[in-house]
Amino acid sequence: ALFNYRFPPTGLVGKHIDVWTGEWQERNSGVGSTGDSFYEYLIKAAILFDDLELLSMWREMRSAVDAHMRFGAWYADVDMVTGSITRPIFDSLQGFWPGLLALDGDIRGASVTLNAFLRVWDEFQAVPEEFDWLRWRLPAAESGGRKYPLRPEVVESIYLVYQATGDPSWLHAGEQIFHDLVARTSAPCGHAVLSDVSTGEQEDSMPSFFLSETLKYLYLLFSPDNFLHRPHKPSPDFVFTTEGHPLPLGLFYSTTRNARHEVASGPKVKRPGGSTCPAHESGPRGVRCALARCSAFDLERAQQPGDDRDLASGSWPEGESSWVP
Repeated sequence: ALFNYRFPPTGLVGKHIDVWTGEWQERNSGVGSTGDSFYEYLIKAAILFDDLELLSMWREMRSAVDAHMRFGAWYADVDMVTGSITRPIFDSLQGFWPGLLALDGDIRGASVTLNAFLRVWDEFQAVPEEFDWLRWRLPAAESGGRKYPLRPEVVESIYLVYQATGDPSWLHAGEQIFHDLVARTSAPCGHAVLSDVSTGEQEDSMPSFFLSETLKYLYLLFSPDNFLHRPHKPSPDFVFTTEGHPLPLGLFYSTTRNARHEVASGPKVKRPGGSTCPAHESGPRGVRCALARCSAFDLERAQQPGDDRDLASGSWPEGESSWVP
């Protein structure tokens, strides 16, 4: 139903809708907070139920997102009617997006955006709730946007991109995140939310999703023999819900070449030698390029909205991604 309420000229949906009248209550549109699960379940339900209609809906929504929200490696919130930028902000709930691109076989897009998000992590050894990628700065302290509530989305994307590529540089990224979590969030009875990533001040709280998702994806990242992985399969045997629960595809198996075949046959190609990143050099604090210093990630160009991609074709210019074809 929500898909059918897209605004026709842009193909976008807002973030709040009156479920009785179908009238949009908020025209702001984005892939992060209060809109993320809609996109996530389109592609994951397509895989789970082997449903070509849902896959078509996902790809139509992704085309609208690419045309109006994507600026280089980053994504902005826009007005669903006009497509104009309303918030050039990376919010932490956008962190799942590279994982969805990997599920759809777009390793290039997944890698370049995940590298950008990990630049923010490397800056603060955490991901704040909001970060202004256009001006490269945190929001005001009183806004609450400097908080890091131990969210899992970026770790989930690292896990999914690693599963799609087998590139060990993503293991280095996950390892650094693990060490940063231990160093900055450890508390006597668990791990604490950071109230401000710039100061490292802790709050007396630990959300349950830290155990059920953040640590789960870190564990699976370094657990190659886990039964969930089943190597040498053309597509995964499980799909994770937005809360990190694995659902087995076998319950909904189809013998036809439908949505799973379309996703599994996407451009999951590896660079010779298995590397997703051309630099592969040691960065600050001994981290490999997937986390800290990918030579293909140019911050100055990422800060120039819209000038580094072909919106019509969705293609990336040579050398502009952490993936080199």
